[in-house]
Amino acid sequence: MGPRTVKYVLFLSFFVTIPVPYYMGELEFAPVLRAAFIVGLGLVVMVDAGVGGLVTLMALLGGVQVLFWGGAQWAVSGLAARLLCASVDESRRIWFVSAVAAALLSVGLTQIYATPLSSLTPHSTLREIFR
Repeated sequence: MGPRTVKYVLFLSFFVTIPVPYYMGELEFAPVLRAAFIVGLGLVVMVDAGVGGLVTLMALLGGVQVLFWGGAQWAVSGLAARLLCASVDESRRIWFVSAVAAALLSVGLTQIYATPLSSLTPHSTLREIFR
């Protein structure tokens, strides 16, 4: 597993599981993927209803936050990939990266995400986050 693959796997693991704070009318602590999902819904509403008003502001605000957190996670995954490739030999690298991804996924299956915008519960698991 090369450095580029390590970076992509770590980035996707971070993007889908690590909770980050963002504000879209309410403060949430959830993965960047959820923020991107909410921005996408806002853009659909914006296209349907027309540009202007609060929906446009929330879509722009959310888009900036998705780009910021996504870029930060991209940079951290690149740094982690470099450190990992320099310190772990290639035969063990795939096991280490797989263990990190599995650990993040396992933690994501607990109710660690604060999602007050959710219609079901104020705290969600990774499975409940897109309902």
